[in-house]
Amino acid sequence: MVNVILKFTENRKKKGQMMGFDNKKVHFVCNDSKFSVKEGEIWECFLWSEQSKYNLVKPFKQIDSNNVREEVKRVEQFNKEILLLERKIGPEFTKVVFDERNKPYLLSTMTLKQTRDKYPTFIVKKYKERIYARPIITPDDRVEWRESQVL
Repeated sequence: MVNVILKFTENRKKKGQMMGFDNKKVHFVCNDSKFSVKEGEIWECFLWSEQSKYNLVKPFKQIDSNNVREEVKRVEQFNKEILLLERKIGPEFTKVVFDERNKPYLLSTMTLKQTRDKYPTFIVKKYKERIYARPIITPDDRVEWRESQVL
């Protein structure tokens, strides 16, 4: 599960179909996308489905061409966090989920107390009646973890 930033062009073989390239692989917009992508636009997209010859993506945030470099760095950091979290999926953490700020966490199968007791160095919180946990990955995480210890 990753995000990509793509500049879209029209598919020459199929009029009206938008596509973008990343790492020498073509990405097509899913038919059920909420956004209408136009040629020349740059979008941050969620990688919806990986196939052998192409990927399907869902665009969700248009990127200003003046900010592409910064946005690429942000997305690369986000993807590193996702991959790190995905390695921890197992019986205690079932999937990667996102809070209201789109920050990735692991969904715990344990109670709040059990998760905090077993993973004392993780940020653990209750969000939408579910238990979210996240190891300290960034300096901001360390600050959030310290603040949670005061409570």
